[in-house]
Amino acid sequence: MGCPSSMDRTHVYLAAAAFLLACMFMAVEAEARWPAGSTRRLAAHAETVQAAALAYDVDAGLLGAILAHETGCRSVSGGRGGGMHGVGQINAAVWLPLLSEQGIAEVDSDLLEAEAGIYAAAFVLSAIHDTHGGWAVWRRVCAYGAGGRKSKAFLESCAYGSAVLLHVARARLVLAVGRAVGDRFGGAS
Repeated sequence: MGCPSSMDRTHVYLAAAAFLLACMFMAVEAEARWPAGSTRRLAAHAETVQAAALAYDVDAGLLGAILAHETGCRSVSGGRGGGMHGVGQINAAVWLPLLSEQGIAEVDSDLLEAEAGIYAAAFVLSAIHDTHGGWAVWRRVCAYGAGGRKSKAFLESCAYGSAVLLHVARARLVLAVGRAVGDRFGGAS
């Protein structure tokens, strides 16, 4: 039989790499589904998302993708023992003092108002960018998803960032055409 040639080993390595990449993408794809109704709801808030993104110097498409991923663009409370609030699922225990200084929200229930929740998400994303500007975008998005937790292990193994980034192009399109998309495709997407 003899030793495998370097060409045979190369094929084995390439096949193994392809398998690992496929596994990674399947895991991200499972988490990356665009929630039903997100297109309509994001389109309805397009002007607010764009204004908040401009106010806090963040990418509107990235902000829209986070809002779609977190709650399907709905203002809700929940997550981690009920401590996450609004369309961007803001960790009130961590961010409320800073949001209050900014005049965005005084109490956690303020985050349930769509405009306040959107501005809060933009502020948090901006604050993370200011603190971790040298990080890759997906890791900063993971820090957003961590909700203020500082677990290095979470940030290093986070599929959240990749899942959100898969939605950025779609969110940009929805925001670009605003209500026209929401009215045209409202019920199903």
